[in-house]
Amino acid sequence: DKPEGLLRYNTANNTTKTYHHIPNDSTSLETDSVYTIYKDSQGRLLFGTENGLSVLNPSSEGFINYIIKYTKTWPYDTEIWTLTEDKYGNFWFGNRINFFLFDTKTKTFSHYTPDEKDPYALQTSRYNDLFSDRSGTLWVGTLFQGLNWLNRKRSKFTVYKSNPGQPHYFPGGGGTSFAEEKDGTFWVWSSRGLYHWYPSADSFTLIKSMTRQREDIPF
Repeated sequence: DKPEGLLRYNTANNTTKTYHHIPNDSTSLETDSVYTIYKDSQGRLLFGTENGLSVLNPSSEGFINYIIKYTKTWPYDTEIWTLTEDKYGNFWFGNRINFFLFDTKTKTFSHYTPDEKDPYALQTSRYNDLFSDRSGTLWVGTLFQGLNWLNRKRSKFTVYKSNPGQPHYFPGGGGTSFAEEKDGTFWVWSSRGLYHWYPSADSFTLIKSMTRQREDIPF
């Protein structure tokens, strides 16, 4: 199906407005293929698109577009499926294969290369959820390979997999998403159920298991 851009619905007057990519207009939506919408700490609306990031300018109703200049191996290499803002105002993006950082000061993208042979590198998988906690640690949820989190210096990843023999063990499999409690503990939802993580002990407590687990569901 042909992508149809963005639709905005005004609940006050029951009206709609559609935003499209307009050729040769740099202030229009960068592409009509939009995969995610995010409201940042400054109240701006950001749109993850086929080729990067589009930011709505509320005064002009135009867009500021930032293109990921990355050599594509697959059509979805530069698509933004999920995004989050960290405590420093930068943005992190993920898709099926690739993982990027957008530095808001330099207006540039950095690509993080997965390496399953390096225990402190990002693991290869579909990145389905991102979360920046109050300490500045970035959590990366994957569809099939557990979870990763990046330290505040951005120097190494801690990798949690469903392997009891690993230094960091997460029994929940993949398909993870996160929420932070006021007491500094974390709730982690995964393909196998709901877990509560206690950082001081680096342990996960199963709260509720899934009746039918993700691994049993065909894609």
